[in-house]
Parts: sequence; C-alpha cells; structure tokens
Amino acid sequence: MASLLVIVGLLSLLSLILFALKMRYDSRLSSTALKLSQQIIEEFKSRSPDDAVFSHPGNVLTSDGSIDFDADLDPLASSTESLQLNQTLNTQLVFETRWNITSLGNKKILTVATRKRDWEKSQFSPVNLKLVLTTAY
Repeated sequence: MASLLVIVGLLSLLSLILFALKMRYDSRLSSTALKLSQQIIEEFKSRSPDDAVFSHPGNVLTSDGSIDFDADLDPLASSTESLQLNQTLNTQLVFETRWNITSLGNKKILTVATRKRDWEKSQFSPVNLKLVLTTAY
C-alpha cells in the first residue's frame, strides 16, 4: 500500500514538472513575440507622422480592434523573424508580425501584433500593442 502511494505521488510530481516546463516555454514565446512587436513600434516612432509609410492601412483588424491573423497577410505591413532555438539541433522558431494603421482625424493609430508562425489556437493569443500618433496641421 505504501509503495502505491509513493508511485502516485511521483507521477503527480512528474506531471506538475511537465506542466511547469510547458508554461515556461509558452512564457518565453509570449515574451519574444512582445519584444518583436515593440521593435516595430519603435521603428514607427522614429518616423515622422507625415511619412508615406503611414498612408498604407496594412492588415485587417477584428471587430474588437485586434490584428486578424485569420485574414490574408498584407506583405507591405508585415515582417517575419526567424530565431534560433537550439544551435546543436539547428532548430528555428519563426515569428510573424503584422500591423495596421487606422486614421482617425489628425491621429493615426498603429496596431501591432506578433505570433509564432505555426501558431495553434490553444496557445496564447497574440498581444496587440497600440500607438497613437498625432499629425500636425
């Protein structure tokens, strides 16, 4: 009876460790996606609000104002970044970043989101970052 209790305890501990490893991996994916989105935001912030790049609307938004990754990709408003996961095995993670620029009066709202290329719906949802730029009139 005691050995059965030890086996059940060890199996429970093993499942907890596997769950923690999965959450750590998902957290790193989410952090990397956020970092890549922030890089795009910084690139746009370095430009003048009157720059021609702000005239292209970009990718489609959902009804709640998030980037719609189910819609067709706009190649002029997206980028792909390949990051090395394991040098020995030469494995790569590919991230896709999309953005949209919405005009609202003298303001432009930049929405940026990044996800892992072979993203599964069960994984984290892409975080959408927004930046409001004001044009001078």
